[in-house]
Amino acid sequence: MYKSRIVPRWLSIWGLVGLVLLLSMTLVITFGERISGPSGKIVFLAIPLALQELVLGVWLIIKGFNQP
Repeated sequence: MYKSRIVPRWLSIWGLVGLVLLLSMTLVITFGERISGPSGKIVFLAIPLALQELVLGVWLIIKGFNQP
């Protein structure tokens, strides 16, 4: 979507940053300390990617897939 200019650069970068945070959260949970349930503070690393997915959905609904 980035190469075809459907989404702006800042939204793509936000997704990549969120993906890195989600990957680091997964690695810490897998190989690091054990966290009981979603109350662990590390689970909050997934919030940026979740917000990016919501913003991406709204962006595509508002702007559509029409290319300039």
